Amino acid sequence: GHPQVQMGVACFDTVSGKRIWHQQLGAAATDVEESMNVVTHNVLSLADGTLFYSGDLGLTAALDAKTGTIHWINVHTAPAHTGPHACLPDLASGQVFLCSGTDSVMALDATDGRPLWQRVLPGGLRHLLGVRHGLLIATGRSLWALETANGRIAWQRLARQAHQQTTGRGLVAGQTVFWPTRNLLHLLDLTTGQPQRQPLRLDVRGCSGGNLLLSGNRLVLSLIHI
Repeated sequence: GHPQVQMGVACFDTVSGKRIWHQQLGAAATDVEESMNVVTHNVLSLADGTLFYSGDLGLTAALDAKTGTIHWINVHTAPAHTGPHACLPDLASGQVFLCSGTDSVMALDATDGRPLWQRVLPGGLRHLLGVRHGLLIATGRSLWALETANGRIAWQRLARQAHQQTTGRGLVAGQTVFWPTRNLLHLLDLTTGQPQRQPLRLDVRGCSGGNLLLSGNRLVLSLIHI
């Protein structure tokens, strides 16, 4: 009596729009009303000819980008918040990282999808910013750097008050982690988590924290109203 959500991935020719392949990945019975939308974000990541899918139903999969053939599927705890829930592949370590549940990050083997480690991070988890030099940078309310080999916390910046919490999606560029909060933009050293300079005041510039994007030598900030 409840709607069934079916998830899949389709590939199309960029010139003609003709469908090349379509691969069904899974289905889930929901316990919500038929008029409600139960699918929010389903995002793809491409790495070395492999397409990685992750969504809010608790399913992560790896497919051949040319044929759509499924390499593996991993079923895990579905995140309780809305997405995006893109998995972050790192071929250097042979792992795929993803948000699992509302407060943990999980590492899967990129070749077969088996779980390697899982780490609970208090205060919630929303974004995986990048992998550099064996460190996975993740944000929720706070900011963490995890060792990719075992998930141990290399360093952390805990937000104990509301104005110190992450506001928007940060950015990793080179040796710098850009971490936006409500009124400040922090520039932290990737390896140690220590400040590289004084935080940039956003409130005096007439804006607040938001999603960051690097374009050339400019930093683009998309505001989030809270």
